[in-house]
Amino acid sequence: MTDDEVATIASVIANVDRLVDDATALISHGRLPSAFVLNVIALEEIGKVVHIRWRHLGRNTTRQDRTAHLQE
Repeated sequence: MTDDEVATIASVIANVDRLVDDATALISHGRLPSAFVLNVIALEEIGKVVHIRWRHLGRNTTRQDRTAHLQE
């Protein structure tokens, strides 16, 4: 991985940590809907790390690949 990719991943993980900490604080004050939203945003941030890893492993992805949901 390039230094830029490593730095980006570190930045994303730091942001995820902050979002989860904020969500935890909101939960302790009974603000569950707001905490839920922050946790969803944190999951979306983790998706950025997955995308960087896929690119590093040589997997070309399309928007459809990145946004597709499994069909039941």
